[in-house]
Amino acid sequence: MRGHPSLSLTLAVVFATNVAAQTDTPKGVALDLASAAAARVKAAYFAMDYVGGVRDADSLLRRFPKSRELAAWRVANLARVDRPMDARAAAAALLAANRNDPWGWFAQTFVAPLPDSTTMETVGRTVSTA
Repeated sequence: MRGHPSLSLTLAVVFATNVAAQTDTPKGVALDLASAAAARVKAAYFAMDYVGGVRDADSLLRRFPKSRELAAWRVANLARVDRPMDARAAAAALLAANRNDPWGWFAQTFVAPLPDSTTMETVGRTVSTA
C-alpha cells in the first residue's frame, strides 16, 4: 500500500531537518574569564577574606595581566591587609597607565587617606562660616 504523497514529503522534510540538526556544530558560548576572575577576588573582599583575595588576585593576574578590574579589586584587598605601600603603588600604577579608566580611580579610593578628626573639625568650621 502506497502512502499519501504529501505525507511522504512531510516525513522527508522532518527527517532531513533532524539529520542536519545533528551535524550542526554547537554555537560557542562567550565567557569572559577575566570578569569571572575579578568577581572571585571581589567576592573575597566582601567576604572579608582579604588575604585570600590578594592571593587569588596575584595568581589570576598572571593569567589575565590586562584586567584592570581584577587589578583594582587586588588593590581593595591589599588595602585591608598589612600592605599599605603595595596598595598605594598598585593604585598609582593603574592611574599612571590610564588616567581615564575608572578602575584606576576606583582603586585609588581604597588607598586615599581617610580624614582624621582634626580635618573634619576644620571642614566643619569652614562649612559653618561659609
